[in-house]
Amino acid sequence: MSVKQKLERQAAGIKYGCHVELMDGEEPDGCVKDDGQDWACMYAPKHRTREACRYWRPISQKVKP
Repeated sequence: MSVKQKLERQAAGIKYGCHVELMDGEEPDGCVKDDGQDWACMYAPKHRTREACRYWRPISQKVKP
C-alpha cells in the first residue's frame, strides 16, 4: 500500500496505530516519530513518515511477520 493510500484511509476516519512487537491482547499505540524519538524504534529511521512504515496499520488489522 502506498503512502498516499494510507493517508486517504486515515482521512476517511480509519484509526491507525503501531503494530511493532505487539503481544496477545495489546492494542496498537502511537508512533515514536510523533514524539521525535526515532532512535526508539529500529524501523523509524528508515522512513520519513510513519505512514511509510509497514507496521503503521489500521488498528483492527494484524501485521504478518
